[in-house]
Amino acid sequence: NQFTSQMMQRCCRKGEEGGASEFRPILSNLIDDLLLVRYLIEFPAAEMLLLSLSHRLGSDLIRASSHSKQVETTYLATAMDAFGKITSAVASTLQQNRENPFKLPESMSPEDSPEPQEEVNRCFCGRGNLDTFMVDCDRCHSWFHGSCIGITKDTVPDMWFCDDCTLQTAILDQAKVFARSNGGSKVLSTKDH
Repeated sequence: NQFTSQMMQRCCRKGEEGGASEFRPILSNLIDDLLLVRYLIEFPAAEMLLLSLSHRLGSDLIRASSHSKQVETTYLATAMDAFGKITSAVASTLQQNRENPFKLPESMSPEDSPEPQEEVNRCFCGRGNLDTFMVDCDRCHSWFHGSCIGITKDTVPDMWFCDDCTLQTAILDQAKVFARSNGGSKVLSTKDH
């Protein structure tokens, strides 16, 4: 919170006070970078920083619209652009999650495995098929942008599973443990929670 507060204070200075023109592009680049890495496990604070920045940007924009005091117009343009980037990314993610919700099957047994489906792009970024490096889930055969999942052409693992398949595999492993401790029932259903 202190980082975002300091960054925003420097960005909203008037031109004569110096420094603002240097920090506004940094803010814009920071937001672009945070949006790219927000789902990567290596950057756990990215989402929190975006949330803090969006709260501050929204507050500044609301304050500027309700005060008669003149606020630097270039800062308002930067703030509006930055706030728009963040909200656009959130709306895109929300739409993607609504179109492709994660659903657990009604019941799962250890013998269940997904039938190979039509190979589709199910990347959580929602950018569609781009002319870029993509990775195929070895279980459900859905495609994901390498940049979104943190895999480059040089670091492709022999086997890779998407988050949905990783979670389902973990649930199946728990079903096996449940079956051993429950006298052999091999099916885990939604009633077993």
